[in-house]
Amino acid sequence: MARQSKPHAAYNRAEAAERARIKRESATALSVHQVAAQLGARKAVIALAAERARLVDSQREAVTAAGGASATTAQAKPAPASPTSNTGGKGQQGGKALNVQLVTDGRKTKVVSVRDNSASGQCAMIDTLSVVFHIDTLRRMAPLNRAVEGGTDEDTDDLIISFHQTFQAIFGVAITRRNASGRNYYRNSYEIGEGLGHVGIGGNQDTVQIHLDGKGCLLADEGWEQRLHDWLTKTAVSPRITRIDLAHDDFQGDITVDHMFVAYQQGMFTNGGRPPKGELRGDWIEPDGSGRTLYVGSRENGLLYRGYEKGREQGDRESPWVRHELQLGNKCRVIPLNALVFPGQYFAGAYAALHQFADVQVRIETERKSAEASLAHVTSTAKNQVGRAINLLLDIYRDPAKVVAELIREGYPKAFKHHQGDHWTPMTTDAVPSEIIAYEKAFNDQWPSVQTATGWHSIPTHALSNEENFNHIYIDRLKPT
Repeated sequence: MARQSKPHAAYNRAEAAERARIKRESATALSVHQVAAQLGARKAVIALAAERARLVDSQREAVTAAGGASATTAQAKPAPASPTSNTGGKGQQGGKALNVQLVTDGRKTKVVSVRDNSASGQCAMIDTLSVVFHIDTLRRMAPLNRAVEGGTDEDTDDLIISFHQTFQAIFGVAITRRNASGRNYYRNSYEIGEGLGHVGIGGNQDTVQIHLDGKGCLLADEGWEQRLHDWLTKTAVSPRITRIDLAHDDFQGDITVDHMFVAYQQGMFTNGGRPPKGELRGDWIEPDGSGRTLYVGSRENGLLYRGYEKGREQGDRESPWVRHELQLGNKCRVIPLNALVFPGQYFAGAYAALHQFADVQVRIETERKSAEASLAHVTSTAKNQVGRAINLLLDIYRDPAKVVAELIREGYPKAFKHHQGDHWTPMTTDAVPSEIIAYEKAFNDQWPSVQTATGWHSIPTHALSNEENFNHIYIDRLKPT
């Protein structure tokens, strides 16, 4: 009889204990599947993952105690250099430093190349990238008699021809041909190398997109990330990253998908608010070597973690190789261009569960985007919320100015705050604006006014309690000391 693995034995013990309890209470023995249902599939998977993670930690500690070398630990942050598998080696391909991994399915051996990140000092590499910039960037490069203002279909070939030398200097690969159709809502697209990505142009608010897939990021010349960063910051018009996938390869399998699932259950993927959605794929009860995947977050929200058994996905059922990936989108956040040159810091900063991969973490804050507001919307909302209260106060005070004085608050609605700097709002004695240049007690026979860098602005009467208060706030405190 084959020896049972310890995780499976632990599950059997839990099952037996529950079976005994139920039998004592009901004198009825249940089947294995019924008992598993009683335990709860979710609890069983959590218990098994925790047990498997504990066994990996125990084995690593035993190797370390015996004087062996261990790559990374779940407790200690790894060295910046990416570890190399025992079955892999490092090689060069066209000036690109590659880490070669050998995986076998029992019949044949497959060579899998990944980017060697050891020289960069970063724990993660860029696996997919999309950047966009305004089409004026390319128009400046094209001859004036060839680039047509407006970005019509006829001029895109000329723009790409003018851009191709710069592109090749950055990436070390060429824009090879025009595709038969556009991509990602661009009218025209151009192939990068042979299946390495594409350049989109035409439409999309007069922007240009460079998209590199995993193969393109792998085969681009060493240092392309820094060269692209420099070009975007110094030359490109309105550049931004719309998607960046960051990946950390754990060839020894020291931080497994079980470790990350336990971290998810412990709330280490929660960045305030509700926990992100988690999803398991593959056989998590009795892993069969075909590979398991943990998803946390969502592509739609622009933040997705994906941890999976990479070596087993490639066909090697015994491979310990685990890949940890982070997909960042710009839907709810602005992705700094520095993520191109410090990918490991942004990878480690995304979730508390990823802090263990690097000593330095940078978190990209989520933008709370307000819905587009209009004056009609604000008026409608105010009418619904305080309309009846205004009627009541009018009946009581019989004076609209008195009602306004009772209800008014400082500032503007959040969606209109960007207008506030050009208008006057009520002020307290502790909030004298430093930008006041001059005042005029009676400006064009209207309300008292002040002059700021943006011009003259009236001071509403509700901002003034009396003449003495006005002099104290707006005149006396502005006198030279």
